[in-house]
Formats: sequence, C-alpha cells, structure tokens
Amino acid sequence: MRFRWMQSPANLRPSPHDPHAFRALDLGLRDIDIGELTGASAEKGPDECFVHKLFEMRLVLEPAAAELAAARATKEELESIREAFTHMGQHGDLNTNIEDTSRFHDRISQATHNECLIQLNRILLAAMHDVQSMLRRPHHDATLILAAYKNLCEAIVLRCQARARTAMFDLVHEAEQNTLLALRRKIARKRSGKLELSR
Repeated sequence: MRFRWMQSPANLRPSPHDPHAFRALDLGLRDIDIGELTGASAEKGPDECFVHKLFEMRLVLEPAAAELAAARATKEELESIREAFTHMGQHGDLNTNIEDTSRFHDRISQATHNECLIQLNRILLAAMHDVQSMLRRPHHDATLILAAYKNLCEAIVLRCQARARTAMFDLVHEAEQNTLLALRRKIARKRSGKLELSR
C-alpha cells in the first residue's frame, strides 16, 4: 500500500475546473509506504492492526479538523461542504460510494486552512480508499449513515465547534467498527474457502 505526499503547500491549490474537487495527489510527489510502517502488504491486504492504526490516526485528526472547520470556514467553504453532503445523498449507496464521502471529508479539511492537516488528511483518505476498495463492506442502513453525515454537516455549517468534533468522532468510530466487521467477514470467507478446498 503506497500513498503519496505533496511536497509543497503550493500544490494544495484546488483544480481550476472544480475549486472544491477532491483530487488525487498528483503534483510534486514523493512516495510514503504506509504499509511498511504498519505491517500491511499489498499481497495480504489490510489486517486488523493496520485498520486500527489507520482509524486511530483518523480519530486524532478528523474531529479536530471538523472543529476547526466550524470555526474557520468561509461562507463559500460552508456552502461547498453543504453541497458535498447534498451530493452524497443524491448519488449512489454510501456503503460503496467512496469518492463522494472522500470529497466531503476533504472539503472539511480544506476549511481548516491548515496545510499540514490537509496533507495528512489526504493521505488518510487515500489509505481509506484502498482499504475500502479491497473489502466487501457490510450493507448498513444508508439512512442511518446519511443521518450521521447530516448531523456533522449541520454542526459545521452552524459553527457549533464542540458538536462538530463529537459528530466527527462518532462517525469515524462507527466507520472503524464497520470496516473491522467487513474485514473479519472477508477473512472468514477465505478460511471457509480453504476448508472447502481441503476436503
């Protein structure tokens, strides 16, 4: 699992075609292999230790990002966050539409106006994209997921900093439980398949 880090804060400028779009990290890059740091590998895929460490990082960064966004976002940035949430509700299943949820989280981090936090959050989003792409995520109630995102969006737009922090913490914590469940199911399927082949 290899993710990329932008070397220059100047490269954080949004795409001219969509000033709020979630972009791949494709300018001025050097590689960081998070798998080497956590013990994960492309061949084996993520294990529970990797997933836990990844979400531990998210729980440190993203609630703080939500709180800062509630305090610092411009009117235009608040509108972009609201637009990203609206798009999430209109297009596809939130269980599988990784790009829309990544875009929403990226817009929150952009609203912090903290380039270091934006960079770190984008690495985490890239890592999450890879992990979730490898797993068959369990089908949770999309209405409940959307309600959690709505609570977060409203807290930021209303500039309720403490509520935004709590809403993001709860959202990321729930995502960790769901991801671990999907991983355990995948491991169980593999073991079941191996048992069938050995008979």
